[in-house]
Parts: sequence; structure tokens; C-alpha cells
Amino acid sequence: MVINMQKKWILIISILLLWTGCGVKEKELQLEKLNIKLQEINLDTLDYASLDTILKDVNSYNIYTKEELKEKLSLEETLYENIFFCEAKETVQKIIVIEFKKEKKQEIEDIMKNYFEQSIQNATTEEEKKQYETRLEQEYGNHLIYIVGNNSATILEQIKETKKKIFSNMIELEKEEVEKKLDISSDMIEEYLFGISDKLNNATQYLIIKTKDSTNVRQKIHNYFEELEQEWKTKNSKQYELLKNRMEKQLGNYLIYIVSSENKMAFKMIESYYK
Repeated sequence: MVINMQKKWILIISILLLWTGCGVKEKELQLEKLNIKLQEINLDTLDYASLDTILKDVNSYNIYTKEELKEKLSLEETLYENIFFCEAKETVQKIIVIEFKKEKKQEIEDIMKNYFEQSIQNATTEEEKKQYETRLEQEYGNHLIYIVGNNSATILEQIKETKKKIFSNMIELEKEEVEKKLDISSDMIEEYLFGISDKLNNATQYLIIKTKDSTNVRQKIHNYFEELEQEWKTKNSKQYELLKNRMEKQLGNYLIYIVSSENKMAFKMIESYYK
């Protein structure tokens, strides 16, 4: 009888502890894993700045600038968003990827058709002519892809896998750098994750700080971003808009700030690691 009463009291106390929240483990962000995952988030668009990585030997190709392509293809910059054009120095191999503006798609296709018809006419050998005639052409999302030469199917798949990332080429700041940038002392930081782009023309960054002094730290971070806005206001309007439209959230004792082209996607990833 005494044993049964003891069991009942233990059960009652356990229920009370759960009901009052006592003994419940505080949720935490797994910052180390999160840092890796944030930098792996892919967007559903091609990363033109990284397309040259599909080339086995970059030095064996000519990669043309927009200015050079204007003369080479008669392709005005007003027709497209992005372009990648390279051709091998010693073979017929050509890789052309164009992110078109929707209303200009047909115009671009006509220009490229004329370009290849001219290339066929100017071919010096039957093999070269055949390579141009059997070129691979494919529309992929809002991209037009043209490949001349061998291994075109493999190259096409490599192009499709070259996805743009929300956070690429990020530098993780050390604690001393965080203190200096935010003008806060180390005793105000329990945990942190602060990543900034290593590109001088890119304001993309994420900042996560766990603190019990959220009011003071929040003000310091606000001052930091206010100064950044003023710095970018006249330097780069696109990056300035990213800063202005940054996301500010709080999860428990974590203050979260995201400056990117896809804030909601990044925050969703962060939430999934709040356990």
C-alpha cells in the first residue's frame, strides 16, 4: 500500500514538473552544423560566376566578356541578364549559356541561329561543319544553352548542377572580430555565428548571437547595420537594398539577422536546427 502511494506521488510530481515547464531542456541552435548547411543552400538558378569550373583546363579556353560578345555576336546587354561564352583555343568546342529576359527570348534565339549558320558556312573542314550542325541546344528554365563539340551531354549536366548559392564564399569571423565590428564585450556573447561574404562588392551575411542581454546587444547590432547602410547607400544600390530589407528574428535567446536575396529560405533552414 505504501509503495503504491509512493508511485502515485512520483507520478503527480512528474506531471506537475511537465506542466510548469521545470526540467524541460532549453532549445538550442546547432551552430556548427548550421554554418555548413547555410552555405550549401542552392537556388533554382545557374551561377554564372562559377560556370568556368566545368572546364578541365580554363587556360585552354577563351572566355569572352560582355563587351567582346557585343562585337562577336551582335548581342546587346539589354537582351539578357547573364551570359557565359567560352570556346576552346585548339578545337571547335564552344559552350554558350544565356539567361534571357522573357520578352527578348525570341530575339536572342534568332541571333544565335544566325551565328551558327554563319559558323557552318565558314567551317574549314567537314568535321568542323558537322560539329556545328549537330550542336546541342536546350532551354533550361530561363536559360538558353548551346554546346558545340564532344561530350555535350555530360557538359550539359555539369552546367545544370552549377547552382547559385545564397551564401557563397563566406568568411566566419573570430570572436575578437565580432566584438570589434559590433562594439560589444565578450561577456555579452554566449554563442555566435557570424559569416560575411569575402567579396568586397557583396553585403551578404548572416549573424546569430545567443545572449541574455538582448536589449543592449540588439541596439549594438542595429547601430552596426545602420552604419553599413550608409556605407553601401552610394556604393552599390542593389547591396544597399539587401541591407535595408534584412531579416531580423529571435529564437529563444538567439538574435538572428540575415542579409541575402532569399531571407525566408535561409531562416527556414535556421529554424530546422533549433532543437
